[in-house]
Amino acid sequence: MLTQPDDQPRHAAVGPATGVRPARALTVLAVADTEARVRLSAAMLGAVPGEGHTVGLAVLNGPHTPTPARLRAALRSTPQAECQVPVLTRSRLRRLVRKRRPDAVLLNCSADRVAELAPHLASGTGRRRPVLVSALEPLSSPVTEAEVRARARTDLLVVHSHRELTECAELAERTGVRVNTALATLPYLPRTRRSFPLVPRQAVVPAPNRIVFAAQADVPAARADRERVLRALSELARARPDLEVVVALDDAEAGDEGASEAHSYPRLRRHLVEEGAAGADDLVFRSGVPASRLARPRGFVTVSSPTVLEAVAREVPVVLLSDFGVAEDLHNAAFEGSGTLGTLDDVRAVRFRAPSPYWAVRTYFHPETDDDWAERFDALVDRSRDGQLGPVGAVEGEGPQRRVGTWARNLRTALTACGRLRTALQRASGP
Repeated sequence: MLTQPDDQPRHAAVGPATGVRPARALTVLAVADTEARVRLSAAMLGAVPGEGHTVGLAVLNGPHTPTPARLRAALRSTPQAECQVPVLTRSRLRRLVRKRRPDAVLLNCSADRVAELAPHLASGTGRRRPVLVSALEPLSSPVTEAEVRARARTDLLVVHSHRELTECAELAERTGVRVNTALATLPYLPRTRRSFPLVPRQAVVPAPNRIVFAAQADVPAARADRERVLRALSELARARPDLEVVVALDDAEAGDEGASEAHSYPRLRRHLVEEGAAGADDLVFRSGVPASRLARPRGFVTVSSPTVLEAVAREVPVVLLSDFGVAEDLHNAAFEGSGTLGTLDDVRAVRFRAPSPYWAVRTYFHPETDDDWAERFDALVDRSRDGQLGPVGAVEGEGPQRRVGTWARNLRTALTACGRLRTALQRASGP
């Protein structure tokens, strides 16, 4: 059993409850450090090939550790939803791996944490060390050299689209970094539509009376921008009384949790109603259910919520708002060329659309027959059990000079991020 009190994650057995565990049953630990990676990790645990596995999930303590409310939201509808998920320090995580010696560790953390932890988790467990797997966070665009260099320290880098696979290969060729990549379908996409045909199909007529806006805590950040969204949605509701316009909130925003929610949508709606800029009954606020789980709507709109991928998989027409820009820090750059970027004017006019089939096949909606991560993972587990996995450590081509260059690049990136954060805070604190 993987679970122990205090710092050890509770387990969930995956597979039929026959009382007889197959010979191939594995012990797999997933470690994540953000809300999005927790959700991805939980889904990956459920997709580990085979049956009867003992799996555990832990969160690595750090500046982006999800709050209890966000953790619950990330784990809803997963086998880990009712489990106590511990928050571990790096030293406690190392002790756990050395004591329990799992077959594999899904190290779904930031690039710098993967680079730091991988060598430690691969040592101190004897001749048979765990397979180290890492995955790119969905909507990572573009894949960066820092990501590839850090995750090359693991045994397998899992990507979820042909675009990411191509970008990793190009970076590896340009930098000389050896990285073992594998393709997997995003495990939390509904099976109704995980791949697209190469030619457009006739649109399926959706339920005609509901528009869903998936709210996010971090984008857009400024009060004025968030009010623009609410005003547009209210205008739509008043112009089209036949439509129910729903604002889908995550648990944290519904509870006005955190400093970033000083301009939460419920609070701003009350303010607009008091000003007479919106009607009290224009919008319906829903919480406790992910936006993608609401009854199939006529249209789905968001700035960049990953739940838009689930909406696309369910063949719901969508709009990704570009009113606030298209950039990596807005998490919507991956949708360039998809045909789904639009504006609040499109929302007012109920102009929702399906993505380009070419974009979809290249980005997250490839045929599942293209996936090869299960085979690669199985082969690595075989090597691990035979004691044939070598050490992990410095990436090929990374000498002192390159490390100094990497440090300088990281410093420039940090300074740029600080500047963006200062600008965002100034905008958010506006009137």
